[in-house]
Amino acid sequence: MKLVTLTSEMAAAEAGLAAALTRLAEEHPTDADVHHVAQDLARWSQDHAAALAERADLRLPDPAVALSDRDDPGAKLLTDLRDVYATACGVATDWDVLGQVAKARRDDELRALVELCAPQTKRQVTWLRAQRKVSAAQIVQE
Repeated sequence: MKLVTLTSEMAAAEAGLAAALTRLAEEHPTDADVHHVAQDLARWSQDHAAALAERADLRLPDPAVALSDRDDPGAKLLTDLRDVYATACGVATDWDVLGQVAKARRDDELRALVELCAPQTKRQVTWLRAQRKVSAAQIVQE
C-alpha cells in the first residue's frame, strides 16, 4: 500500500469519525456528557482529517450522513455509541500503521503528526468505551 493511499484512506476515516461524533452529539443533546464531549472529540478528528488531507494533497469528502430515527432513545444511544466506537477503533489502528510507516521512512514530519493525533484518537476510543458502559448500566435498569 502506498503512503498516499494510506494517508488518503485515513483522512476519509477521520472525516467519517468526525461526522459520526458530530451526529452523536446532535442526536443526544439532553445527555450533557455525550453531547459536549462528542463535540470536542469531533473537532479533534476534523483537525486530524485536515492535516492528513493536507499531507496527501487531497480534498476531504463531504461527511454528511443521513440521520436515522429509532423509537427507543436509550437503545439508539447504545447503538450509536457502539458504531462510533467501532469507527474510532479502526482509526486508532490506522494511526498505529502510519506510525510504523513514519518510523520506517524516517519521516520526522509524519512521525510528529502521528505523535500529535494518535493519542487523541486513543482518548476518543477510551471515552466512547467508558461512555457506553455507563450508559448501558443506566439504560438497561430503566
